[in-house]
Amino acid sequence: LNNAQASLPGYYTVSENVIGFGSDVATGITAISGSSNEFRGIDVASVNTAALTSIYYNTISGITQTSSRSDIVPGSSPFIGIAMGTDGGYINATINKIGSLTGSTTIALTLTSTIAGTAPVIGIYNSSTSDTEISSNEIGYISIAGSGGMTGFRGILVNTDNAVLANVQGNTISNISNSKIGNYVMNGIQCILPDVLIIHNIVRNFTGGANGAAVVMSGIIANGSTGDNIVEKNQVYNLVNTVTGGFVGAIYGIDLTFPETINEVKQNVVYALEAVTTFINYQLIGMVRNAGGNARVYNNMISLGLRTNGSS
Repeated sequence: LNNAQASLPGYYTVSENVIGFGSDVATGITAISGSSNEFRGIDVASVNTAALTSIYYNTISGITQTSSRSDIVPGSSPFIGIAMGTDGGYINATINKIGSLTGSTTIALTLTSTIAGTAPVIGIYNSSTSDTEISSNEIGYISIAGSGGMTGFRGILVNTDNAVLANVQGNTISNISNSKIGNYVMNGIQCILPDVLIIHNIVRNFTGGANGAAVVMSGIIANGSTGDNIVEKNQVYNLVNTVTGGFVGAIYGIDLTFPETINEVKQNVVYALEAVTTFINYQLIGMVRNAGGNARVYNNMISLGLRTNGSS
């Protein structure tokens, strides 16, 4: 450690752990229940802000959870696969598996909160104030059920700080189902404050029953802060929301807000967004750049008229 680092918390490598299941060979189930419990597969709360803590090659799956947790702060979610920097730190997460992409192992959550704004289920959450890389992770086959209709989902949620960079590349978030009928939001990748490089990610096969107002499902949503931003070569498809009441809402493939800097949105593919609803004003929006800021938007493909099986 140099002198600047010596007064800060340590930095670590967290790798090749298997969390959940019912055995050390990744079979069986870990069952969690009781009151308003919360689950953290890996929780790196406070580490060094100058030296990198790396989280990689970990597997978190084979889990069932029942909880009534209703806290509205994202860091107090009932379930977070990997929590990064809730009290600070320079942390990267790469090549981790939360659930699976094949359905060979799953995460099944029964959540009963009825409090509006309940913190969502989160695959990977970074709330530090440092740059971060979240890359090549797999998040899939997570199901959310239960009597309460307020708990949504975020695959990757980055809420770091203005003027830092979130490098989110090569992640796949797939087969996420929320059978609740209620007021919640499902987003694949969401970056709230940092500048972003969001490249080569896949968000696919979401099903929900959100009846809330405004946007209830998005593949990628990002708010750049002060620097340049790039959203490139991402795929968003097969997002389906069944609306049985409540308010008119929308499904967005890619939803972006940029500053007055140099920003590029290119070679993204969005298709097969579907709302099962009787609301005639329900919206399917392939891509939107919100008011303000600059962007070059080119060579993207958006097709909203067909399901992935070819039917209209």
